[in-house]
Amino acid sequence: MNDCLPHDRGRVVLHWFSGSIAEARRAVQAGCYFSVNQAMLERTRGREIVAQLPIDRILTETDGPFVDVRGRPITPGEVFRTIETLAAVRELTINDMADRVVRNWIDLVSYLCTDGLGECAHCGSVRPQHMPYSDFF
Repeated sequence: MNDCLPHDRGRVVLHWFSGSIAEARRAVQAGCYFSVNQAMLERTRGREIVAQLPIDRILTETDGPFVDVRGRPITPGEVFRTIETLAAVRELTINDMADRVVRNWIDLVSYLCTDGLGECAHCGSVRPQHMPYSDFF
């Protein structure tokens, strides 16, 4: 895996991770993030893997409309269900889980633009340190 994920090429998001817990640990050590959708959380194994991931590496996705949950395609607006299930698995409030996912996304993409001090070297914008869940939904 390390040969496929060189550290000088950006950050990696593993979409719909289906590997083992041991593989997830190696991916975490390599700096990977994990995007999680509701279909992944429908199975016990998926919930077990998500429970083992560092909370600062979890992102959400729907993968809709290409994934069915309960016999119908998932839509982007249903990402809230993923947040609800993640919160239950991680024993957090829904708002705390949503805030964490938003912070993770900001951390993931902000390294592209910041100088390490929170200010973009290219455009001068300031990186938000915390954006509450309510600002997005």
